[in-house]
Amino acid sequence: MTRVKGFTLFEAMVVMLIIAIFAAFTLPNFATSIKRSKVRKNADLVAQTMRYAKESALNSNTTIYVSVQGQNLCMSKVSATGCELRSDPLTTDVSASMKDTSGATPSSITSFNINGVYGSPSPKDVTFTLNNGSVSQSINMNLIGIVTIGQIS
Repeated sequence: MTRVKGFTLFEAMVVMLIIAIFAAFTLPNFATSIKRSKVRKNADLVAQTMRYAKESALNSNTTIYVSVQGQNLCMSKVSATGCELRSDPLTTDVSASMKDTSGATPSSITSFNINGVYGSPSPKDVTFTLNNGSVSQSINMNLIGIVTIGQIS
């Protein structure tokens, strides 16, 4: 007598149940992982732009302005609202904000400039904060123009 090869309906349903239980536990972590990845990518872009702005200011001996215009990170030699040197798009679901953290209480700013002689930012201490839902990361440029990327949370 020949034996029929294959799965029974019950076996297939047990396997599907196991896959569904596994997916229920892993999908929330996967969604958070995607958010973290987007924030990290944008943090690298912001840090790269800040370093490039400092290098450009020192090389050209001119003031360079850095700002966020909508969902674009902009660099300009002309004004705080210009984008003629560089315009990099941020990921659509990531929001960016800047603060002057040099004083006792941080205050919101829309742009900062980098001195072409010393490479230092004005205001003295600038912090970008990137948010995507519950995930955030900060990027800081200190008084002497050193850029650091904070821990992602």
